[in-house]
Amino acid sequence: GFASQLVEATLLPLCDSKRTVRVVDPSAGSGALLIASLLVLARGKSGRDVAHVAENLFGAELDAASRELCCLLLWIVANRAEVTLSTIAENIRVENAVTAKWWMSDRAPFDAVVMNPPWESLRHRASRLDPTHVERLASIERLAKFGAGDPDLPPLFSAQGTGDRNLFKAFVELAPHLV
Repeated sequence: GFASQLVEATLLPLCDSKRTVRVVDPSAGSGALLIASLLVLARGKSGRDVAHVAENLFGAELDAASRELCCLLLWIVANRAEVTLSTIAENIRVENAVTAKWWMSDRAPFDAVVMNPPWESLRHRASRLDPTHVERLASIERLAKFGAGDPDLPPLFSAQGTGDRNLFKAFVELAPHLV
């Protein structure tokens, strides 16, 4: 399907390398792209074991239930191969990828980004009853300010313009700062 094709196009050039490949999905959802990454990297000719590949998959997901499902599915697909569920859970965090300080952590930089970013527009007000209301406001505030990112790139979110704020543009601009 879509996940397999996207991941193969992204990761196959890295499969023959013996080095560790660190992959991130900043909008992990239930993990389809990370699971496809695990399968592609583990079947490569590099001799990587499944546990090692699983330990080098990272993600962020705003929805806690989706993140839990992502962790569980990655662990199951890894066949519990000497990788613990807690190790996977440390790498897949419940957080807002737009407001996260990726470059100030031990996680970045990554070798590859795989993502199917949210396509939501931020121009409409969210109801205070919406569970993502606070994160939505934090995203809007973050996108309004240029910020630190990779020092070799233009400031993060400086290409957003003054038009419609939407999450797709934010994730596309975030991607080069992650690798």
